[in-house]
Amino acid sequence: MTDVIGFYVADTPPDGLIVSLVDMKGFLKVDTTADDALITAMIKGATISAQKYMNRILEDQPFTVQYPCSEAGAFNEIERAPLNSITSVKFWDSDTDAYVATTDFILRPSHSYGRLFYDDGFVEPVTDNAFAIEIVFQAGYATGSVPTPILEGVKQHVAFLYENRGDVQSIGDQDIPTAAKLFYRQYRILTVF
Repeated sequence: MTDVIGFYVADTPPDGLIVSLVDMKGFLKVDTTADDALITAMIKGATISAQKYMNRILEDQPFTVQYPCSEAGAFNEIERAPLNSITSVKFWDSDTDAYVATTDFILRPSHSYGRLFYDDGFVEPVTDNAFAIEIVFQAGYATGSVPTPILEGVKQHVAFLYENRGDVQSIGDQDIPTAAKLFYRQYRILTVF
């Protein structure tokens, strides 16, 4: 199963439960199993909303992205954070009609998006392929390493949804309660177009 987000393909989407059902039920002070499916769905929904609001990947997962060759130049920015590692970088070879791997790069992760810098002397390949660069990488927080404020924000969001179920109307990031946004703000990556 793949999840396409722009040019980015999540090769193995995670389960979406960065907060366990047991922890969430404890936070909500719920001791029955009657609403387990509802709470689980709310955790997944709050996690997706948090990811979109912060522009961060909350669970470690592999991605594949393809770029046009004209975007190679000195570096490629990987717009998934936190960027953990680069698995492979390949360029389309028109002579063989196949991707050819390269190791002539350096990964520079940062607080926001990571960058893949090509070594000095890098020569942009000449190709007729529209998406001549393919990068496979890992992004997201490892299991158990999601920052506590993000986890608390998800709990606040789920609590709001649970207490107001049936009364909440979703309109973009306005469906995220203020209490959750306060936790998320320090991790938000703002994008400017």
